[in-house]
Amino acid sequence: PEAGSWISPADGVTLEISGSSVDVPDVVDKPADQATAELDALGLKVTARVYYPSGDGTVGNVMNISPAVGTRVLRGSDVTLTLYAAPPDVYMTPVDVSFAVKTDEPTATVRAVLVEEDGTEEEVYSGEAAPTSSMRLALTLERATPGVRELRVFNTVCSATLQRQCAAAELASRSDAMVFVGGKNSGNTRRLFLVCRERCDNTHHIETPGELNPTWFAGAGSIGVTAGASTPADQVAGVVERLEEISHD
Repeated sequence: PEAGSWISPADGVTLEISGSSVDVPDVVDKPADQATAELDALGLKVTARVYYPSGDGTVGNVMNISPAVGTRVLRGSDVTLTLYAAPPDVYMTPVDVSFAVKTDEPTATVRAVLVEEDGTEEEVYSGEAAPTSSMRLALTLERATPGVRELRVFNTVCSATLQRQCAAAELASRSDAMVFVGGKNSGNTRRLFLVCRERCDNTHHIETPGELNPTWFAGAGSIGVTAGASTPADQVAGVVERLEEISHD
């Protein structure tokens, strides 16, 4: 109690000797060694360092101090520092999944989606798959936690594209020679050409009638012609006209 106060003989009295207590200094965001040195200079002992993974501060700097900044404590008191630690490691999780595609689909483009525990989805792959009835997708995922809950694979070729591919495959399988008309920089057009070539070795990809070579069709009893979806009709008509001229030569 203050000087001059009346108290009961049973009441205790606490004496604070000058210089025996200090206020906990603000060492937040300072490097751990610097903070420890400042606390040591005030007679406070850092007895524990707790590391907290977080990306909000500089690794190794003070995130928090206990007792709190400004608290009056006796010299020699213990102090705990909480320091920023590096965020969780990135786990490289290999995924190897096999899946089946309808046998009448000559090619496929697939999309792989990782389903998280909370139901959210993340696309981790989108691209072409081998044109076979059994496909395999192997990839490595970078995850903040180990393991994968569920990986779903979808065939993303639209039905119209599949119908065109199936029709082209059927035509190529019964032709002695095949001419495919379309741009050579289009992914869909390129896939359609490959579908034809799988069924007919004598398949040629051209863009203009001038590219036709009569030697391609020597001894051919039947010649099939197909084109990409975006190929202009007059461009295809020009190729057919040139083929008719070659057949009459």
